[in-house]
Amino acid sequence: MEYFGWGLIFIGCIFNLLSAIGCLKITDSYTMIHAAGIGDSCGTPIILFGVIFVSGFNILSFKILLLVAMVILLSPTATHALARAGLEEGQRK
Repeated sequence: MEYFGWGLIFIGCIFNLLSAIGCLKITDSYTMIHAAGIGDSCGTPIILFGVIFVSGFNILSFKILLLVAMVILLSPTATHALARAGLEEGQRK
């Protein structure tokens, strides 16, 4: 199970790295927010699930699962709020 956990951590890191590269290459602010939001919503929970498998199933796993739930719920909300604030301020690109 530990190797599976390290594999998940590696996949999540690759996902976040690709998201960061996408943010650097994209010039449109809304597309950049989208790329960053996808990295946060998908890459970070994958890394945290990998940490659960590496550390074993204990009380720490429960805390990490709560953290995963918070990231999955709050990251899209924050991304939406950021994009909406930009739209209300008149930022078009």
